[in-house]
Amino acid sequence: METDNTNRTSHSAVVFLLLLSTAFIAFWTYREALGYYFTAPDSMTLVETSRVGSLGDIVNILSKPLMGGTGFDQMGSFYRPLATLSYSLDYALWGLNPLGYHLTNIGLHVSVTVLVFVLMLSLTHGERAMAWLAAILFATHPILVESVPAIPRRQDMIAGLFLVLSLLFFRKHLANTRLRRLACLVFSLLCCILALGAKETGVVLAPLIFAHILLLVEKPATTGREAVARAFKGSLPYFVATLLTLVWRTHVLQGFGGYPHGSSLILAIREFSIIPSYLMDLFSPVGILEPVYAMSASSTHKIVSVAGFIVVLALIVTSRRALRKLVVDDASRRVQCAKLVLSTVALVSLVILLAYPFLSSLADKVLQAGYQGHGPQLFVRFLKGWRGIADGSGVPVSADLYFVRKVIDLTFGFLFVCCTLFLVGFHRRRNIRDYLSASPWGKLVSFFLVWALLPLTLYLVTLTFEHRLMYIPVIPFACVLSVLLVSSFRALSSMTPLQREGLLTAAASRQQCVSRVVNFAAVWFLAIWLIGFSPLVWPYREWDDCGKMTSIILSQLTSVAPSFPDNAVIHIYNLPSGLLSYGFPAVKTPACLLGYSVESWLHMKFPEKHLKVVVETWSRPSTCPAKLKVDTTIVQDRSVLATVRLDVT
Repeated sequence: METDNTNRTSHSAVVFLLLLSTAFIAFWTYREALGYYFTAPDSMTLVETSRVGSLGDIVNILSKPLMGGTGFDQMGSFYRPLATLSYSLDYALWGLNPLGYHLTNIGLHVSVTVLVFVLMLSLTHGERAMAWLAAILFATHPILVESVPAIPRRQDMIAGLFLVLSLLFFRKHLANTRLRRLACLVFSLLCCILALGAKETGVVLAPLIFAHILLLVEKPATTGREAVARAFKGSLPYFVATLLTLVWRTHVLQGFGGYPHGSSLILAIREFSIIPSYLMDLFSPVGILEPVYAMSASSTHKIVSVAGFIVVLALIVTSRRALRKLVVDDASRRVQCAKLVLSTVALVSLVILLAYPFLSSLADKVLQAGYQGHGPQLFVRFLKGWRGIADGSGVPVSADLYFVRKVIDLTFGFLFVCCTLFLVGFHRRRNIRDYLSASPWGKLVSFFLVWALLPLTLYLVTLTFEHRLMYIPVIPFACVLSVLLVSSFRALSSMTPLQREGLLTAAASRQQCVSRVVNFAAVWFLAIWLIGFSPLVWPYREWDDCGKMTSIILSQLTSVAPSFPDNAVIHIYNLPSGLLSYGFPAVKTPACLLGYSVESWLHMKFPEKHLKVVVETWSRPSTCPAKLKVDTTIVQDRSVLATVRLDVT
């Protein structure tokens, strides 16, 4: 008995230390954000519309759209009262000190990381290595740099926090006695509603509970129909809670809300890009071969990128039996044709990826011609619609050449990897099926795959996808990768000396050992790749630079605003809306200011003046200007002309 108590105490101590380490790594990864100014354009408007001075302000937050009554509601309509209340609390504690807002964001990220560890520990029945790796991979994933340092993007973190909490309470509900079961169910449903109150992506929780019951809850043998009925019955309260919350949201927004969509051409391009963008953000947020031909990438970056590409090629080499079956196969002619098409697409994509660096000058000429209205009309219309260009002037060609590189890397990299892996997967389909159905971790991996597919389905239905929306999908991705990491390590370490000798002798043993080595190398390289390009290792300075420009512009306007007449209209020229993503690796969506951002700031500083802001022209520098100045002139008709001058000497 004493030995059992000692073992439990030792286990608890190890778990506690692992928990502390995940929290510390999550904090350390984004510690530099504590020194940033207000990041992303919605920061000031969110603070302005979330300030609470009376009970009526709280009622307005609960019954009105996000940032209602500002310029934002012309761009989109959303209902996120819980996230708005978090800014209310920040303002009550910190006022307009950005340190507190960044501290809240980092605190939320640390909390979600800890909960991912606890959830994974629960789902794996105490597998500490898997739980720790899942939490670390989640905390440091490079794509989260789009969300954590940006103050207005905490909605995903709050939704993720309550989504994981709801799952944990649900699991407690399944395991506890009758009285505690009811209490845990109530808390789980409350967390479900709070997740929806933070962001619409909380809608994935109800089907996720359904999948949890169907895949992970052990019950006596039943038919498929009975299992589905049991899962639906168990998840019904979550579907009801989700439906009622969505009905209230529709009432508040007077419709479904969201962002307005553009032309049919833009919709088609956006829909086509959602799946590759989603998958590439999970597996390779910094690009597959982008460093090879990115002008700003160092030799080290290029070497690492090529090494990753070699790993993918190794999968082809070790699966040469699948390639031989393209020619000699007992499958049907339709399957043979499908394999031939996939291999052709993969080969063409590979050639384009490797040849494009030598064709960049040709792409430059094609873009210049497109800006001047020459070339296929579909291409010219694409340039005008996608980049918001009305004539031959606008975004510099060099910036669009970088954009084309990103598209090439995304599209053909996605096609090459997917076609290659599909061919390999088809050859090993029996092994994959056996793993998902019979392996100790197969059902758990299936559950996480469903979790990862639910947000993707939501983005496809709503035709809405941005890199900043990847916070919740990274959770199941990190969990699956942690399972594969530990499983591959154990499979490799379990090889007997005789099996190791088989690498040079028996063919069957050699094939099995090589397969284990390749699987181990692939998953561990992916993990090292992701952590190596995380903000824990590489500096991502775009948010800091955007904050510096924002700080200078707002401080200079604040210093001269007392001289502005009441009800004045400020016409701003050359306002920086953001930075072109520069360097490698880099933030994909750095942004600075919009018209309603400046207006909200001036309203908070000078509420009695009722100032209005109109942006006449924009700028988008490639880097943070060395010097920046705002020149203002007051004209007689209560107008103020403000010009932002970059790189002032």
